[in-house]
Amino acid sequence: MAGLREQMRQIDAEIDLAKAELTAPGSAELDLALIRSLAAARRQTELRLEQRGRDRAGIAARIRDMERSRRAMELDLRDSQQRCWKALFDELKSAVDTGALQALLVAGLEAGFAEAAVRAAILPNPTDRDRVADQLRERFALPK
Repeated sequence: MAGLREQMRQIDAEIDLAKAELTAPGSAELDLALIRSLAAARRQTELRLEQRGRDRAGIAARIRDMERSRRAMELDLRDSQQRCWKALFDELKSAVDTGALQALLVAGLEAGFAEAAVRAAILPNPTDRDRVADQLRERFALPK
């Protein structure tokens, strides 16, 4: 993509140069042959300017397509990562004694605790989420 952006900068410079050539003042003392020669050169410059404009538009379209593809790949990657984590969650959840957790939750609620207080009593220290996630990634070969 950087190469395409550099090509666009070069094309912009050529377009600026061509525009400068087209706006250069003419002399009233020119003979007919020189005027025809300059008119032909001007037409060639105009044609070159049109072509470079088309080239630039093509490069801009390619850059937009590449950026769109990159965003789509990022979304696919994020979806894949979430599916991996969901599968791990389901697997770990199936290994937990839900009956004991349910009994613990109900006992805490009956004791007057809010659900958040029960959760805080079960996991009293704030979890270092990044550290635990890194450990799980390493242990289960999950994507980062």
